[in-house]
Amino acid sequence: MLKSLLYDSKVNHGTTIRSETMNPSVICETHSKWLKSRTYRRIGVLAFLLLLATLIAPALSLAQTNYHQGPEAAPAEQAVPLPQVEVTLQNKTLQSVISSIGDRFVINSRTLIVGPDGKELGTANLAVPCEAKVTYSTHKRKKTARRIDVIRVGANATTRMTSEVPH
Repeated sequence: MLKSLLYDSKVNHGTTIRSETMNPSVICETHSKWLKSRTYRRIGVLAFLLLLATLIAPALSLAQTNYHQGPEAAPAEQAVPLPQVEVTLQNKTLQSVISSIGDRFVINSRTLIVGPDGKELGTANLAVPCEAKVTYSTHKRKKTARRIDVIRVGANATTRMTSEVPH
């Protein structure tokens, strides 16, 4: 009589399975169906999020671009002409070069130094004193060299750092 009692189990959100015995294969089959439905639900959510991201991304990039400017407005990519001066560079340190009239130009990793032969030089290979055309930008009264074109190298020029203490 006990074996003939029905076993009720709640599986898969309220679906009742009736079996006369506790058959593990039925429970496993029902559980695998539940897992499959959960997996499909997850895939659906991920597909929805991907679709949403592809729709929102272009709108965000359009919001960052300012289309309200007229054709007379200058785009940010257009470069403002930088000041250029022809000087004699007397001294150099690790961070700057100093002209004969006392102007200090900061040198950084973006400074392009071109030798008299037209080849690019490193800061260590810049010989001073030399005549050079310096293109620079100014920020908070500090001149930063953007490009140094060496015109002529002096007779007693050296590539050593000529100022022991950076100013």
